[in-house]
Amino acid sequence: MKPDKCATAFLQAGYHFWQRITQPVDVLDDLASQRRAQLLASFLVFLLLLGMAVGILPSILHYGVDYIGRVDFLVMVGTMLSIVAVYILSRTRYFVVAALLTVSVMSLGVILMALPDDINLLVYLVVPVLLSSILLSIEATMMLVLVQLVAMMLLPALFAPDVSLVDDNWVGFVMTVSGLILIIAHYRNLLEQDRRGELIGSEMRYRALFDQAYDPTFMETADQEIIDANTAACDLFGYSRDELLTMRTLDLKPPYTRAEPKRRVYSETTGVERFETVVVKRDGDLIPVEITVAPMKFGDETFFLSTVRDITERKQAEQALRHERDLLSRITDTSPIGITI
Repeated sequence: MKPDKCATAFLQAGYHFWQRITQPVDVLDDLASQRRAQLLASFLVFLLLLGMAVGILPSILHYGVDYIGRVDFLVMVGTMLSIVAVYILSRTRYFVVAALLTVSVMSLGVILMALPDDINLLVYLVVPVLLSSILLSIEATMMLVLVQLVAMMLLPALFAPDVSLVDDNWVGFVMTVSGLILIIAHYRNLLEQDRRGELIGSEMRYRALFDQAYDPTFMETADQEIIDANTAACDLFGYSRDELLTMRTLDLKPPYTRAEPKRRVYSETTGVERFETVVVKRDGDLIPVEITVAPMKFGDETFFLSTVRDITERKQAEQALRHERDLLSRITDTSPIGITI
């Protein structure tokens, strides 16, 4: 195997492994909640790896195995186990509780580590604020910033009476950055609401056009699984919409036509294909139809819009025309006198 292929295979394996250990194990309400839970789990895994790489392993290598029994080592191990517990919680439907625990404990830990003589650590207070602005509501993030400010005012009096964090420039820096994060998060929420409103409006317009279409219309996958059907399709075939969504378009064709080759449009996903065939209704009646299949792109996925047109009357007219031509041909062929048309 070539080196570039080995590297690609290694990266793909690493990506799939990361996806597997960060994806929620519970089914969440929507895709946005799933992504937030996955982000939180990824952040906690990163903290675990960081703690091992810059905390536990270097300490053991520097001090030897005797370091394992020391108090600070046990504190680090306890912290890691706590992160593991929150990580497990983050992959369930209670990921919001895990997010609250993460940002709260991080804020408290940073302030306590900054006391009494390492004030520069306060800069890390912006990390839980940023994380909260992504995982939680704007109200929860505002409450976190307020609690951080109160804690910076009260905790020194309890743990380091000689230190005043309020008078330090780091407090102003943390509050400034936190305020900017809040403003950005607020306008991001407004943009998301506008975008959600536009999507809902587009969906309503699509639904209205789809349902009001005169011809029976299906939305299907490349495997011809029906994912949507309009009212005209339900009326033509005699199935409810819920029943159609459990079927494939192949199920609407008589058995003797199901062995026909799959249409090229489903594999090439380009162009529009129009063809004539026969479909079967729920009551067993056969209908000649003309089907037009057009691929439609939605993000990275391709679906197919299939429009069905009943051509029974056209076929009857064509048959009547052929019958008249045959009759006229027989008349001219059997006539004892010459007939010119």
